[in-house]
Amino acid sequence: MRFSILSPFALFLFVPYHSYAQYFKTITPPEHIKTVKLIKWADNSFTPIVEKGDSLVLSFDDLTGALKDYRYTIVRYTHDWRESNLFQSEYLSGLRTAYIQARGQSQQTQVNYQHYKVVFPNSEMRIRLSGNYGIRVFLQDIDKPIIERRFCVYEEGSDIELNAGQRTTGNALTQQQLSAKAVVKPYLDLSRNSRQVYAYAFQNSNWNTLKGAINPRFIHQNTLDYSLSKKLRFPGGSEFRSFDTKSLISGGISISKLRDIDGIAHTYLKADIPRNGRAYSFFGDIDGAFVIRNVERLDEYNAARNADYTWVHFSLNTFNPLLKKDIYVVGAFSDWQLTRENKMHFNRAARRYESAILLKQGFYNYAYAIRDRVSGVVRYAAVDGSHWQTENEYHFLLYIRLWNERFDRLIGTAHANSVNR
Repeated sequence: MRFSILSPFALFLFVPYHSYAQYFKTITPPEHIKTVKLIKWADNSFTPIVEKGDSLVLSFDDLTGALKDYRYTIVRYTHDWRESNLFQSEYLSGLRTAYIQARGQSQQTQVNYQHYKVVFPNSEMRIRLSGNYGIRVFLQDIDKPIIERRFCVYEEGSDIELNAGQRTTGNALTQQQLSAKAVVKPYLDLSRNSRQVYAYAFQNSNWNTLKGAINPRFIHQNTLDYSLSKKLRFPGGSEFRSFDTKSLISGGISISKLRDIDGIAHTYLKADIPRNGRAYSFFGDIDGAFVIRNVERLDEYNAARNADYTWVHFSLNTFNPLLKKDIYVVGAFSDWQLTRENKMHFNRAARRYESAILLKQGFYNYAYAIRDRVSGVVRYAAVDGSHWQTENEYHFLLYIRLWNERFDRLIGTAHANSVNR
């Protein structure tokens, strides 16, 4: 009997990549970094999914006021958001990192800040492959990013029909059901690659709601059918709450009072009452997003640099504290994260939860989320309830890994509105 000894390097070659790849890790920016936005250049959408060749815009403010040489890089991920094992030269053309060149001082604001913006892909950094990506911002150490936001680049490899409506069985009064049908283009040879097709869906540009990988009910030739899948069921939730701080003189929607304290504006919102258990009510919203505006300046279109910051005071009447649970104010403004900054605290004298968050002037959507301290489970509908009638935006993503490739292609996307079907 013969024995062979493998070197440690040879053993490493046989370790599956997914055994050590790291999942996308949400980064909470430092306290002086505010108003981080990643939007599509074409329509300002907060859903960062673009066709290959189209542009996105990342912007943020640094409230230290000092001019800094921020840099950025682009990282590739697999269909399930693990770091890819591709070399950067395989998915990017141009520089490995680049400086954020567009930057400027705030203009006549009480809170001083520097505004930074980068439009990408650009002449310095171009994306070669469709798929999942993250853009990371750092100062000196590329391994210590202060910001990372995910985005997707797709190629026209399929035609997808997506529909959203009321669930017809089970929790029909509180849930919405998606159904999808995808026709994959012949060059992708579905007959040979059908076991490496992955589908995902998420709600209202909130990556925390991402569901997948979803298996089709059946495959017929080059058609994938995703009707009535359990993984395509979402709680309808409730319409988002809103407030408007585009004027710090006259106030706006949901504002109770305005104060100037030590040279900084404070905006107090009207106290909210939980809607859970109540009948559905329609309130127009922008699906959790926000828009920076300042109507008190003649140059309103330069709000990125002339909008001021204000402490926004939230309050939620609950009368009693929740047992072993925490409440957070969430929305696109917080990247849907549950952080120390947007955590609420119970005021026993007023018998309500309160928080104050420093936010830039504009129109905002927000909601309340509850996290169980024991299980860690987060529920977005616990405060305001869930209704099948609620208007929601959904996005569907379809990936494929060809038998002779080491990466996942994003071959199609579709979006649907639960009301405008």
